[in-house]
Amino acid sequence: MLLPPMSLAGVVLSGGRSARMGTPKALLDFRGQPFVVRILEVLEALDLKTRVLVLGPDAARIRAAVAAHDCLIVENPDVDGGPIASLRKALEALQPVRPAAILVWPVDLPHVRIATVERLIEAHDRGRPKAVVPVFGDRRGHPVIWDKALLGVFRCLLSVIRGSTNSDNGKLITDNDLPIHPIIV
Repeated sequence: MLLPPMSLAGVVLSGGRSARMGTPKALLDFRGQPFVVRILEVLEALDLKTRVLVLGPDAARIRAAVAAHDCLIVENPDVDGGPIASLRKALEALQPVRPAAILVWPVDLPHVRIATVERLIEAHDRGRPKAVVPVFGDRRGHPVIWDKALLGVFRCLLSVIRGSTNSDNGKLITDNDLPIHPIIV
């Protein structure tokens, strides 16, 4: 049984330096278009109304490439903080929207098929598990969907990681507390 439609926000993490690549990963070519454009077009095709793109040091170059796409762009000045810092910026940007869940997609994975993402969304819609993760063989992958039940936990954990003592309840969360709904791809 499918539950009523939810507000799912798409988050594209592209806040790193791409130091090993020598050029921003977001602008690398995938079948004739930049990685980031391909991912944004999938999110648009899936009708995700809220799309957040987190950028880092190459923000100006990437902004030009995505100018034709409707998305909220936030910059992550804490590049050394890695994907966690980018996720923190995305969650901050999404607080006023308060989505029911977020689909988090690292920019260096443009090859994920739209059918895979549709399956993730369908799995989340069916039962609203706290997390939906694609699995291939015995490996977990991306993109992932995190339900709003986890977003507060993430904000709390990210504040602890940042070194803050400000947390909602002071509890530490383990893997056992986060049931994951795997989708075999």
